[in-house]
Amino acid sequence: LNGINEQQFYLSKHHIFKNHFLRIAIIGTISYYKGQFCVVEAIDKLVKNGYKNLGVWIIGKGNEKIENELLNLINKKKLDKYISLVGYQKNIVNWLENIDIVLTCSKAEAFGRTTVEAMLAGCLVIGARSAGTLELIQDNETGLLYQEGSADDLAGKIERAINEKQKMISVAQNGQQYMLHNMTASINAQKIYKEYCKILKETNEKNDKIFKKKAH
Repeated sequence: LNGINEQQFYLSKHHIFKNHFLRIAIIGTISYYKGQFCVVEAIDKLVKNGYKNLGVWIIGKGNEKIENELLNLINKKKLDKYISLVGYQKNIVNWLENIDIVLTCSKAEAFGRTTVEAMLAGCLVIGARSAGTLELIQDNETGLLYQEGSADDLAGKIERAINEKQKMISVAQNGQQYMLHNMTASINAQKIYKEYCKILKETNEKNDKIFKKKAH
């Protein structure tokens, strides 16, 4: 069942951009396909452009080789004071309630659970314009979309969020309400129940027709 427990993830009092320090996270397995390397490149561009009052948390694990490659890239670009690998975190809600922006940078997502969780928690989500994520985010309405694989475009979207905070707060709130009314486990259960009722009704009507035909 592709639904999220709203009682766990819905944070009605989560206020993003409440101070001058921008808090960013990317959540999921560390791999070439999840976009963490693109995030490092994007942050490098932002820092070089003077946006230094920020912190990025890479939440998740990968194999040793990939994690070392990512750390080497971070160190090579002298971004270790801005970007931290914090490993797998069991209680992700505790992180979401302290994060302004969640990045979803995968080349493709089947369902995009972390995207839904982040939006439901009230974070602004900036996602790759790719399968799965593209279906969850309405650009400029419930989140922001960038060209998958483009560090320049990703940096530009983060910069826009920094410079248009009031607009982005509204976008994040729209995303939260959209997820609350469309993607929770209870909503999905209701949809499945209605579908079962529809199938049972059609089956019963079909059986009635067969019975009446045999009776005659």
